Amino acid sequence: MNLKAELLAELQQKIDNDIKPAAAMKFSIAGYDGERFALGAPKQFNTNHHGTVFGGSLYAIAAVAGWGVLRCKLDDYQLEGTIVVKEAGMRYLRPVTEDFVIHTQIHPEDDLAQVMQTYRDTGSCNLRIHGEIQNKGKDAAIYDGVYSVKDLSRLGKR
Repeated sequence: MNLKAELLAELQQKIDNDIKPAAAMKFSIAGYDGERFALGAPKQFNTNHHGTVFGGSLYAIAAVAGWGVLRCKLDDYQLEGTIVVKEAGMRYLRPVTEDFVIHTQIHPEDDLAQVMQTYRDTGSCNLRIHGEIQNKGKDAAIYDGVYSVKDLSRLGKR
């Protein structure tokens, strides 16, 4: 197993064991290509009273996928830290009627190398995450969030 596969397996285990709502919704890592992190879930465990995917499930998978892409990026830079959502929003464009996957990435306007250097220097940084969920090949939901990363040991907090 290569290092990236080991990281994805570790992240899946964390989702399954430590993020109880995500485990109940059956979130499953679909891949990471070095830029985009994909997280999927079956419609079967995320259906609302209309027979479509519950908006809360779409938001939840987006929040977890944002954490996932940022965790992968920290690993790419050989860094660790505590990641939390600072603020986020979801635009719901159309119902999702099938199993779904969100693809998240660092916002294209953010200079990742510069932000990671800030993190190395200060033990703290913020990054914007962007994600999309499609249904039948069309955008169904767009996610944008700001995540905070802290090196709690360096900041003297536990």
